[in-house]
Parts: sequence; C-alpha cells; structure tokens
Amino acid sequence: IQKKASMGGGFTALWKRWIPYMKQVDQMYGNLETPTAPGMLPGGKVIQDPGNVFDNRVHTGFPNFNVYAGIIPDLQASGFDVVSTANNHALDRGQKGIDSSIDELEKNGLPFSGTRRIGEKRDWSVTLVSKGIRISWIACTAILNVPDKAEQILHCERDWYQVAQSIQRLRKTSDVVIVTPHWGIEERLQENSFQRRFARAFLDAGATAVIGTHPHVVQPMEYYKTKDGRESFIIYSTGNFTTNNPKIPLRTSIFLTLGFTKNANGETFINGVKFIPTYVNDGSGSQRNEVIALGKDSEGHEAQGLKIIDQVLPDENRLAFGESLLTNPECH
Repeated sequence: IQKKASMGGGFTALWKRWIPYMKQVDQMYGNLETPTAPGMLPGGKVIQDPGNVFDNRVHTGFPNFNVYAGIIPDLQASGFDVVSTANNHALDRGQKGIDSSIDELEKNGLPFSGTRRIGEKRDWSVTLVSKGIRISWIACTAILNVPDKAEQILHCERDWYQVAQSIQRLRKTSDVVIVTPHWGIEERLQENSFQRRFARAFLDAGATAVIGTHPHVVQPMEYYKTKDGRESFIIYSTGNFTTNNPKIPLRTSIFLTLGFTKNANGETFINGVKFIPTYVNDGSGSQRNEVIALGKDSEGHEAQGLKIIDQVLPDENRLAFGESLLTNPECH
C-alpha cells in the first residue's frame, strides 16, 4: 500500500473514485490502523525520516506497522473528518510511537479518538458538529498485540467503566454518540458473543450506534432497541477499505452511511442505513490496490467479493455506486 502511494498521487490514489462521496457526507470516519511516527524505528530509536517511500526500516508493513505521516493530510484532503487510533497496532512503535502519532494528528488538525500520550489525561472522545447535530465519537480496542503498560489506549473490556461513563456523559451534551470498537475474530464472517454483549452494553449505556473493525471481513449489521426504548444500530465489522492482502474476503468492505434527523422536540434518531459494497482491485500495474465499487456487473474475483457481502448484509440496505447517499428521503 505504501509503495503504491509513493508511485504518485499519494494515498488518495488508492480511493480516488470515492472522494466525491467522502466529501458529500457531513462526517467521514475511518479506522487508522497504524502509527504515523516520523523517523521512528522499531524499538523507538529516531533517525532522519526518509519521506514518502517504503524503506522497510522507518516505514514498515505487517506485522509491525508505521506509515509515512503524509497519510494524514491525504485523509483530510479526501474528506475524512475523524479517525480511530485504538487498535491492536497502536503500539507498533511503542509508547513513544503513540505520542509521535498524536503529534502528527494534532499538527494536521485531524480529530481522533482512542489513544493519548504517556501520562496525559485527555478525554478519550472527540465531538464534531454538523448541520446543528453534535456527534461524539469514542474508540476502544479489545485486542492488543503488546501490553499497554502506560494505559495509552482505551480498552473496551479493561476500561469498561471509563467507556460507560464517557458514553453516559456524552449523551447529556451530544445528539449522537458513536462507539467504534476494535474487536472480534479475524477472517470470521460472524460476530462472537463478546461483540454482541459489549455492543448492546454500549448502546444501553447511551450510545446511538456501534461501528466495529478488526476482523478484516464484513460482519452482520443489526437493529437494537435499548433498555430505555431507543432505536440503535450495530455493525460488527466493516471489513478492509484498503489492503494488500491477497484473500478475496479480506479485499471486500462497505462504504457505510448512517442518516440522522433531529425532530421538533430536539430528539435525534437514525433515519436510515445504507452501504455501497467495495473491493480492493487485485489486478496488475497502476490499477492494483485501488478501491472500486461492486455491482451487478462485477465479474471474477469482484463477483466473489460481492457474493460474500450479499451473504452477510441485507440487500435492502445496499446502494449502487453513483446513487444518492440519502439514507431515507422521507426523513430529510
């Protein structure tokens, strides 16, 4: 992925056909599953940053990620408004790597949730306002590759009390609270009991929606009515929006949209959920690794990817690429 980005056009070249959609939505979220620590080697030593190249020393791939910090302005230029940094790769450059990544996010002004510097007491959440609706985002992870000794990452289970308190507090001041947990079993198309239990606990605590990542494949979405009678939404995993993994299920994902309406009483509700199936092109040359849309005319590997999405997610919520993103026109 980094090699492709360095060929010209930056990271935006990977998803260029989606940028009009990304800029059309009011708030665009993604999971940033890598440190962005300039010049930092595994182990924490800092050297001269090589720039936008994949040198496999500072900028590395699996299993110990670190990506050129230029990805941050590229995300912003594409339309991303907020990212999650709570995931199992957050400590791939250690504690100082988290600090350095936060420095880069703040320097560029990209809001994030889920991590904090060593000894910092910052709020785990971030709140953005769009068209008079206050949306709060709070990210946590249930999976860590290495121990989080300085407690720089919000953990869904270890820090459950903090997560629940944050949700309850945010509900008092925000119209919408969205939790973005990193959880589940990799490559499994079905959620597990942990995901179901915690998703419903987040929503019963006051969240409006739960949008999950980590399994690298799509997992089911569902409607959930909370104990206090609110209508809420869960998607257990959205899959890989961009990847270099050769497996077809891991190249599939969705561009998910949630619509919100605030009524005359000041209550905000989800007016609908839509998605467009996506696939990371596995062809050769300049087209390789570009995110494309899946549709009825998809063939070969792309058709297999669409079959996987159709197996997991309801067809009635699906949009074709090029259709309006309105989730429910009647609830404008």
